[in-house]
Amino acid sequence: MKKKILLGLLLLALISLGGYYAYRLAIIPDIFAEIYYDQKQAVSLSLQPSLEKLKNISNPNKGEPILDLMNEEYDKASLSTNTVAITYSFNFSREEETNPYFTIVVDQRLVENNDSKENIVTSSYQYSVKKQTLTRVMWLYDNGELTSDKEKVEKVLAQHGRTVGEIYEYSDKVLKDKVLKDWTSVYPSRFSPTNWGQVQVVDKWDRP
Repeated sequence: MKKKILLGLLLLALISLGGYYAYRLAIIPDIFAEIYYDQKQAVSLSLQPSLEKLKNISNPNKGEPILDLMNEEYDKASLSTNTVAITYSFNFSREEETNPYFTIVVDQRLVENNDSKENIVTSSYQYSVKKQTLTRVMWLYDNGELTSDKEKVEKVLAQHGRTVGEIYEYSDKVLKDKVLKDWTSVYPSRFSPTNWGQVQVVDKWDRP
């Protein structure tokens, strides 16, 4: 009798485990969804997010969201020479629940050892949870104004002997070899820095 009960409990556990993994496969189709849901669950349950298990990442607000906004930042000492900053930005406000998203921002220098805002170009990767898209946007300053107008961006980059392709090649490498590699070191991901899952990458400009 006890054996039958134990077998029944074991079968129930296996069914529950299978159901959990089926649910996980359905709701978490890619590596960026993993990051979003882990962070959201940690905030809602007052737990430590997996990102904060990394020694070189810190939360400037000591783990507490400010008006449902939450950032995670890499310590500058952990960044490569031409990388100025790497930041995660989450928005858990009710207004965003219809289209939840988070953003990874990579700031890099156009010229070494110059951290003026005119010398920094930003690659922004915004992940849409519902659309399963990762939207790349490039920003920089042109005549004192921040712009993502493709023509203006290309003009400024050309003045420094750089191209859009080169900037994205660098920031994409940071995303894969730094950001996602670190993520998979602290989270039991079923994805990898080169296998992101079911996510589509799209580019966006203010004026193509």
